[in-house]
Amino acid sequence: MAPRQVRDLVPIGRTTADDTAAVSHLVRRFAALIAAAVMAVVVPAVATPTPAAAASCTAGTGPYQAQVEAYLKLPVDGRNSYSDCVAIRAWQVKNDIVPAAGYAGSLTNMVVTHKKLARSRASMCPALSRVVCVDLTSQMMWIAESGKRVWGPYAIRSGRDGYETRTTTNRGGDCRSKYSTGSADYCKIFWRHRDHYNDTGDHMPYSMFFDGGEAFHTYKERYIYNPLGSHGCIHMLPSKAQWLWDQMPNGTKIFIFGRKPGT
Repeated sequence: MAPRQVRDLVPIGRTTADDTAAVSHLVRRFAALIAAAVMAVVVPAVATPTPAAAASCTAGTGPYQAQVEAYLKLPVDGRNSYSDCVAIRAWQVKNDIVPAAGYAGSLTNMVVTHKKLARSRASMCPALSRVVCVDLTSQMMWIAESGKRVWGPYAIRSGRDGYETRTTTNRGGDCRSKYSTGSADYCKIFWRHRDHYNDTGDHMPYSMFFDGGEAFHTYKERYIYNPLGSHGCIHMLPSKAQWLWDQMPNGTKIFIFGRKPGT
């Protein structure tokens, strides 16, 4: 009997074209499985917010819903939709309103009203190359360059009755003394202390002195929208203090005008 020819066995160390193709196919399938497994882990991490997260802004319609919608340039329908709630809440956070829940209540409307008043009085601040404007009437501050507002307005708190913050008309520019006078209608920042304490131990972070003992600073012990005023200093929004500190070096011109309601 003739020896049987074996054609489907390959000696060790040798491969055929079909074997190579089969191995390549297996490699591709294995790589695809690995990629699918990786995507199954990664995709949930970048998935869209869950319904619970999307429903987190659930404040009802406030009594000043339409007024706030109009100011924020939202569709004015007097109803607090989810998108309205999110927009109002973001604006409240930006203006240090507590609680920032997206509800158009009396405090939010008050801040809107004061901002609108400040904008209507912006031309009363002189057109200097760069000046920090403080309107005691609206209790707002902003920064202007050559007569154009470039930042703000944002809320401040000035001196209470009996401790009114001094205006800067005819103060002369250098107001190291509260008795300083001159033809220039502004004062200038002349001393800064980031972690200042006054003589009675009150903490005055980000202090920037511009008129004798009067300074811009924050005051964490009292809410910025508390109607009771300061002892003459100008309290800034805590969330804006660091930015203003960076923008207001010594020599920055300060123009203060108007009159705080109730003084």
